[in-house]
Amino acid sequence: MALSDHDLRQLDKEVIDSLPVDGVKNLANILLLDLKEARERLNQNSQNSSRPPSTEVPWDKASGHSNYDADEATESDKPEPATEEEALKEALQADGTDISNEDLPEEK
Repeated sequence: MALSDHDLRQLDKEVIDSLPVDGVKNLANILLLDLKEARERLNQNSQNSSRPPSTEVPWDKASGHSNYDADEATESDKPEPATEEEALKEALQADGTDISNEDLPEEK
């Protein structure tokens, strides 16, 4: 990290206001790098670092450390198509085939 704890304690609104524009930009870049490094350290676990699994807290072990976004739908989350025609459309669209309703076989 570029800034020490002492450096951060010295920063306040008055200090930032007294800096020239180039100084504020330089400070912002340093703070951005430090923030990114701190977040990387915070997000480390035994799956993405050299930390042994025994260092993890029990409630994190159960999650499996998947980076799954709860808003993302997976194949198993999607509802089954109601008709055979819809299933065929979905399969062809997933394959990259552009199909219109006229190309589908008629239902009996």
